Amino acid sequence: MMNATTNYRFPRKARALRPVFGLAAAFAAAATLGLAVVAPTLVERAEPAHAGLAHAATPTEVAILPGTIEVVATRTRSAAATVHYVPASFGPRG
Repeated sequence: MMNATTNYRFPRKARALRPVFGLAAAFAAAATLGLAVVAPTLVERAEPAHAGLAHAATPTEVAILPGTIEVVATRTRSAAATVHYVPASFGPRG
């Protein structure tokens, strides 16, 4: 018994649109590259409105208090129940 395979061929309209979609994708990629990479290099640098005040700004010192942060956490029973292994260095406390 011989099995014959059928070669599927897209409809004529779908075959005609494939190059159009390819060109549209290439154009979209070129436009994205142009807007994201090339266009910002062509824009002139804007100067601040108050050029005299921009140079007079000094850094501000900031102190964060407290200097240390203590983190305290306990495992919930549901999280401890999901662990199915015991590490090799396990030593019960007590």
